[in-house]
Amino acid sequence: MDSNLEKKWKCLHCSSTFKYKGQMDLHLVTHDPNAKVKCEVCNRIFKNPPSLSSHVSHMHTNRIHPACNICVKPFSTRSHLRRHIDAVHNKKERSRLHCEFPGCEKTYLNKDAVSKHVKTEHAENPIRFPCSLCGKEFKSKGDLKYHIFTHTTEKPFKCATCGRAFSQKSSVTRHEMTHIQKSSRETFQCQLCLQTFINRRSFQTHIRVHVEAVHVTNKERVHSCDKCEYKSHSKVYFAQHVRHKGATHECYFCGKKFVTFSDLTSIGIVVSFLLCTGMSSPKIHIPPEWEPHSHTCMVWPASARIWRSSSYLDKVRQDIARIAKAISPYEPVTLIVNPDQVSSAKSAFTTTDLKRISIVPMPVDDLWARDTLPVFGIQQDGSSSPGSNTLVGIDFNFNGWGNKQVHTKDAKLAETFLKYYNITRLTSKIVGEGGSLEFDGDGTLLVTESSIFNSNRNPGYKTRRDLELDLISVFGLEKVIWFKGVVNQDITDAHVDSLVRFVRPGVVILNRPPKGSTLSRGCVLRQHLRLFVKLADPDVWSKSSDEAKAVLKNSTDAKGRPFTIVELYEPDPYKIVVPPGTEDDFLSSYQSWDYPSSASYVNYLVVNGAVIMPQFGDRQADEEAKTILGLQYPGRNVVQVNIPYLASGGGGIHWATHDVPSVAGRTGV
Repeated sequence: MDSNLEKKWKCLHCSSTFKYKGQMDLHLVTHDPNAKVKCEVCNRIFKNPPSLSSHVSHMHTNRIHPACNICVKPFSTRSHLRRHIDAVHNKKERSRLHCEFPGCEKTYLNKDAVSKHVKTEHAENPIRFPCSLCGKEFKSKGDLKYHIFTHTTEKPFKCATCGRAFSQKSSVTRHEMTHIQKSSRETFQCQLCLQTFINRRSFQTHIRVHVEAVHVTNKERVHSCDKCEYKSHSKVYFAQHVRHKGATHECYFCGKKFVTFSDLTSIGIVVSFLLCTGMSSPKIHIPPEWEPHSHTCMVWPASARIWRSSSYLDKVRQDIARIAKAISPYEPVTLIVNPDQVSSAKSAFTTTDLKRISIVPMPVDDLWARDTLPVFGIQQDGSSSPGSNTLVGIDFNFNGWGNKQVHTKDAKLAETFLKYYNITRLTSKIVGEGGSLEFDGDGTLLVTESSIFNSNRNPGYKTRRDLELDLISVFGLEKVIWFKGVVNQDITDAHVDSLVRFVRPGVVILNRPPKGSTLSRGCVLRQHLRLFVKLADPDVWSKSSDEAKAVLKNSTDAKGRPFTIVELYEPDPYKIVVPPGTEDDFLSSYQSWDYPSSASYVNYLVVNGAVIMPQFGDRQADEEAKTILGLQYPGRNVVQVNIPYLASGGGGIHWATHDVPSVAGRTGV
């Protein structure tokens, strides 16, 4: 019988269940901020007065407390001290209990551990706790409960002082310590090196360094380096030796040495390895955007904190929904949504829309699919037969544009996506984003220095040439054309896809300031009042456009073709239209952004049979931009989408989408 059926008392705060009402009453105290009490001697916080009373009687009376002679930790009784020594400092000398299951050689310190091991590993039907959201199984309820937090943004634990919410109880406990004055905080000092810590866990972790060094069972230097004669009794010291002893991993074929094994086996090095051996490597081709797609991916905005308010987040979601609806008549749309927001995402679309728009649950932080999803490529095995091509994804190690924004979930999205769709994942040591790369499909890459040759992404590259060589290796390029870009004026550090785009090999569209003005980007006007809102430094964008134009005029592509430059002018900032009735909401949210808005027509998306471009409300500029794109993409419909709230947050259509190339029908790269 399921034991959960017997638990009839349920907590209304966190849904925990209990067999007896008394157990639930004790548990409810943990949700009552007024029930928590603090020890006046050591400032430790307890969940209720009885716990505090027990603590004071054991730890703050005049009697002598036995202490561990290794880590100096005091204990209330000698039995507790003996238990501590047995569990922490004497594991190697204690007799261990063997698992009696045939073929299993695992040993444990006590019978309970053996029993738990047998139940979870060797039972006919091992105990497993499956996640109802992703199906992953866990050996304990605690592990499952911890895992569930990866699927939800719920934060049930609140600080009693400031009201800040946390997803885990341990997090709010650590946070509450910050409200205690430093002079009265409990601190933990190491008696061996006198280093001080503000929490017990950090102190205990630190002590292990000394314990390994002084404990009687660790006198033998058991950790030995396979590259030299170095030996150590400490895993920490040994790991430091391995990391800092220089380039010890040598390529068998060419003799080149690398500091770490991961460097030796990274994708760029694998290409070099194949060149060393004379083998023909699988060729990676990054298709240009105008080639056929299988579908377009988008991400549903997830965080009201990132977008400053729930009401503004809803407006941005409306912009995203409009983009998805504009794309779906031309190719399928995959909309990635946080698992706990699937129903709200579906409500933004009709039943007819959802026939072409698929909702896929995955953990995400924000909406920028171009940057958080992998760079897709086609890998060919060298033959020209159909089926010789494979879709691959290159994980570009997204780090929140140089750690400028929360990206815990987005950093893992590329890997999660590729695993979900069973697409081959290739790794690279380069950190970057899809929006920082513009390919022509014929060997040429356009990129800005500010967005990739930047210490907030790739501090390990000392010269631009080193980075360029790795880009060439990873993407199978022949030539990289660099623009200077702009640093710290927008969150991306000036991605190239809002500056210059390929129309076809040898032809580019260049973003230019509004006609008759030096103002560019960063200018949004409050309708009717003609009031400028946040003007970062408009002149830097004009200079960036001028510099890019000069570079293009004096460059050729990988095949030696000079560039034909088509100029696309931004809208007049005085004529940008905010939807009627939303001016105040738009203004108040816009004033809080750290970076200027994006009003670049160049940030468009090419799909099967159409070009999806932004519309800003300057009728003349909107119409001219539509005409120019129509001439450059003959045979495709040009569809304009109004995205005022997405643009006010510095975003564009290209950043919010990511096209997946079609492999079907390809016979060569």
